[in-house]
Amino acid sequence: MAHNRKYRGRRLLIMLLLLLIPAGAAAQERRTVSFHPRIELTAWYDDNVDFLPDRDKEGDWYGVIAPGIEIGLPPTYGGLIAGYTYTRYQYLHRSDLNRDYHHANIAADEIPLIRNIYITGGDQFDTVPIDIGEPEDNSYNLTQRNRAYLRLIWKYDYSARNRIRAAYEPSRVDYTESGNVGQDYWGHLLSSVWEFDISRSLRLIQRNRYYIKDYDNLPLYQRFIPEAGLEIELKKFFTFGGRAGYSFERTSDYHYRGAVYRLYALWRPSEKLQSRISFRRERTSDIEGNPITDDYYQLDWRYLPLKRLAFEGYIRYHDYRLTDSRIKRLYLRAGLAYRLRPEVEVTAGYGRVQTVDAEPDEKAVSNRFFAGLRLAFNPKD
Repeated sequence: MAHNRKYRGRRLLIMLLLLLIPAGAAAQERRTVSFHPRIELTAWYDDNVDFLPDRDKEGDWYGVIAPGIEIGLPPTYGGLIAGYTYTRYQYLHRSDLNRDYHHANIAADEIPLIRNIYITGGDQFDTVPIDIGEPEDNSYNLTQRNRAYLRLIWKYDYSARNRIRAAYEPSRVDYTESGNVGQDYWGHLLSSVWEFDISRSLRLIQRNRYYIKDYDNLPLYQRFIPEAGLEIELKKFFTFGGRAGYSFERTSDYHYRGAVYRLYALWRPSEKLQSRISFRRERTSDIEGNPITDDYYQLDWRYLPLKRLAFEGYIRYHDYRLTDSRIKRLYLRAGLAYRLRPEVEVTAGYGRVQTVDAEPDEKAVSNRFFAGLRLAFNPKD
């Protein structure tokens, strides 16, 4: 059985390819296949590589090398895009932290099946964080995951102002390295979005998401999140929106119920500047009625003062509260990228992760500095 589970994702990928490539493609005109090789070299210094309390912290230098390639097929072959990147982390002193990651993906354009119904799909083998509340690029919080999926999409426009989109997405997820190994599952996602333009600047949005995770070795997981909200757009340069809903989450062993809130604002006064601020809260309670609050605040920005120069970064604040405990963390990343030539770009920046309001013996801060070089052979632009 274990051997069969290992290859389920591969069999599903083969099925995807057979379904997504049009039957008459080989007889049609062949267009150029695009190749985009690339490599990224980055040097880092981290003064707390294990993100331990300040009294135990240890710093080290490390380098990251990440060669990769992206291949694109023309629309006559389903518009498939495939990519692969190998990433190596090499530490100067802490050799126990050296690690290798592999990132691969294949995805297809939406292909019409019958009226208003489309199909797409793909496969992703990637590195993902186990807990998004922890430092996301620390080795103990990362695992490799393969996710193969299909997506059936229904689109219908009642009018120019009134439209609905719905989708069903089956998937197979397998974890292959540490962390979540053994939590493999078949997934099902049913989703719908209804949008109604009340006026040129005001839009009503209603969303529904229903998840099922049919684990190989764990109880069945289900979650339903209906939400409704408004979005306001002012003169194409400022957008403000918000949604509120309710979350129903359960397995055979427990259930969580509670409210979900989302607020966001996007400011783009020109092509050179764009920023986004967002807030998300999930306030639920467990089967015994104990409250759980999970808050995220985030500010992202991107500024291009010159055609070849870009400044970008983000600030994120995460506040997770249980009945008798609380974890608060602040994340910061700011950097610049300067394109020397179409195929050569240099980068540099600073990152920081820290606990907030922690006890002195639990307080932890990690300061990270980086500088790097990106080379894109046959760049897209």
